[in-house]
Amino acid sequence: MKSTHSHIIQQAQDFARSVHGQDSSGHDWWHVQRVTRIARLLAYLEGANAYICELSAYLHDVADEKLNESKEAGYERVQQWLNQAGVEASDQENVLEIISTMSFSGGTGSAMRTLEGRIVQDADRLDAIGAIGIARTFAYSGWKGQSMYDPYISLREHMTQEEYRKGKSTAVNHFHEKLLKLKDKMNTESARLLADGKHQSFELFLQLFDKEWALGNEAYLHESPIHRRNVSRVHIAFDDSTAGSLKMMLRSKPGEIVVTLGDNLMVGPLPKDHDFSRSFSTRNKWFQERYSIAHAEDRKLTMLQAAFDWLTWPQQLTGQAFIVSRIQTVGIGERLR
Repeated sequence: MKSTHSHIIQQAQDFARSVHGQDSSGHDWWHVQRVTRIARLLAYLEGANAYICELSAYLHDVADEKLNESKEAGYERVQQWLNQAGVEASDQENVLEIISTMSFSGGTGSAMRTLEGRIVQDADRLDAIGAIGIARTFAYSGWKGQSMYDPYISLREHMTQEEYRKGKSTAVNHFHEKLLKLKDKMNTESARLLADGKHQSFELFLQLFDKEWALGNEAYLHESPIHRRNVSRVHIAFDDSTAGSLKMMLRSKPGEIVVTLGDNLMVGPLPKDHDFSRSFSTRNKWFQERYSIAHAEDRKLTMLQAAFDWLTWPQQLTGQAFIVSRIQTVGIGERLR
């Protein structure tokens, strides 16, 4: 890299740090630094102009309309800095084009024309997914005054840029409205490979969030971040093997879900609703007398989870507008009824 280029990159770094140093929206200096490092690495891998990639990455959020009075105001702020820093006119043009096309814009944004633009956009999107992407999502939602999750705020499937920016949403909705789509919007092969693993973090997080929402909310099936208002039938399975087979059979029926009450509910004395505490203790003792104590803590946790299922699912299934099917395994060839 030319010495003049190195000097300009240092100035861009200092400028970005001064702009984003106190940010609490998830668009802070550390985000800018990560995006720039990723962009630099992708530039080397893809054979792009590393100087343009770095310079654009350092400046990409200075002009972000979320952080300025308007898109035009942010754009002019960057343009003035580029002039003051002595960036060549052709390089200014490239950087400004990249910055003006970076935004997701509700999925309606224009495609990047240059390889450098595609790389910087990929770097920004890679920092929006994975573990850090999860943390940034909740930081941004809190900064914007949005709730963590509200089942009564509907997902927005198709949005204009205006609706995307100003419409009502939640942190969890944002995963479905934007973040889960980013894996398939990567421009370069290198970014697509990196995105696959980070995308899995999203899926695991949302499954865990949904599971914990189920534990604390009686109307779970209407409120579920994954299933809400889309469940047509629930199949109750009393062991993991049956549940696994049912899930495979129902892959083409997304409205039908499987609830597993667990292997340990197939044997032993069951808790009694009218005297749950005492009868649950009796059930625990029954298992302790008959099973190895080598994994006693695991057994206690399994029993506790089963007790929660026993107590919560009847409430969650009562009065719901769908069919509950009890499935029992009677051997190979058992059919879904």
